[in-house]
Amino acid sequence: MVLIISYPWVFGVEAEKTVKWVLLVSVIMFFASVFASVLIYIPYCLPRALSPLDTLVFYINRIDTLLFIATITTAAVHTAGFGRKETTYRLSVILFIISMALFFATFLKWLFTYP
Repeated sequence: MVLIISYPWVFGVEAEKTVKWVLLVSVIMFFASVFASVLIYIPYCLPRALSPLDTLVFYINRIDTLLFIATITTAAVHTAGFGRKETTYRLSVILFIISMALFFATFLKWLFTYP
């Protein structure tokens, strides 16, 4: 990851392929994130007290969905050729890494909550 973000020789054909894959995977994971939020929080419609962990995961999931939207936007801007290529490339890769990590945290809650 350090090589992708810090070295300027990456900005070429490989960068275009990388951003296109980031865009494709981000669109798929956006819908997975929305699906996971519906799947996780439908059982919480029953009246009961929510724990701080439930509240934390709720906000992590919402932030994750917004980060996927930001990743899709920056990758689309890079693919369209607007802005500085170097900045949009770095921003889309960093946002993608953060959003995937937050999706993993949401998935862990989903994995350990239901039998």
